[in-house]
Amino acid sequence: MMKDILKGYLAFSFLALVPIHQLPVHAEESMPLPSLGRVLRPANQGGTTRNLTALENATAKLDDSYRDKKPRVTKDYSLRVGILGGLSTLKTADADDQAAQEEFGLNRNFYLGAQVDYRLQQYWGAEVDAFYGVGGSAEISESDGSVSKLSVKQSGATAILKAQYPMNAGGMRFIPKAGIGYGLLKINGETTTTLVSASSSTSGSGILGVAGLDVMLSPSVIFFFDYAKSLKASGSISAASISQDLESTGLGRLRLGATYRFDRSFSVGAQYIQRKLTGTSSDSGRTTEMDLSFNQMVGAIQIDF
Repeated sequence: MMKDILKGYLAFSFLALVPIHQLPVHAEESMPLPSLGRVLRPANQGGTTRNLTALENATAKLDDSYRDKKPRVTKDYSLRVGILGGLSTLKTADADDQAAQEEFGLNRNFYLGAQVDYRLQQYWGAEVDAFYGVGGSAEISESDGSVSKLSVKQSGATAILKAQYPMNAGGMRFIPKAGIGYGLLKINGETTTTLVSASSSTSGSGILGVAGLDVMLSPSVIFFFDYAKSLKASGSISAASISQDLESTGLGRLRLGATYRFDRSFSVGAQYIQRKLTGTSSDSGRTTEMDLSFNQMVGAIQIDF
């Protein structure tokens, strides 16, 4: 009997002396380490039980430490598709026109948009950004009892091919980018009365140069900035059956935003976007400067692939 007791004591002593780092750890599956205390406690009593409990606690802490260090997001996306919604406010350089639009709420549209960002490997990519304005309508009662219905709708789109160069520094990831693309901005107005309906539009389009920077503070938090300006653009103004080309047409887009990624495939964000359409028009020897700004505050829900 003494031999059996001695053999059991030596077996337990060997197990208790095995360094924790040599115990099997299945890191890929994040499974908890086996508890030697739970396995051997029934066969041991007294101080031996306390030693086994300490060993069990140590293995549990080691497993918790591994889980805490495991990153929430392990890879960057190659394709991001976003749905955006918010408010788009139109501002004009003509004070009288601006006051009239603000009086009836015609300068505000509910912004509905979509954005797609595709990254080919790590140095090339493409972006598409489009929106359509909903709202911006009013009814005006005339002195003769008739009712006029007015509406102003905003819309636009941008498509860009880009080159980028990811860099890591100070625990963060920086992605400067530059590219070339095509942009479009348009405002459609419509007036409907009891007797007649009339429409008007102002639009501009052209080739854009783009530069920007994405900053990944962590795998989950991303800030970004980009600016696009027309290299060559054209525009027009039309009302009823009369159309006139804009001179010195210019397009621009400034975009600032932040994104928080909950996991590999889902993220939310917020953006401020300012789009501009400028130009001049001439009528009977009179030159009119046009300067339209679309100030947009939007939220985004994004799916990453």
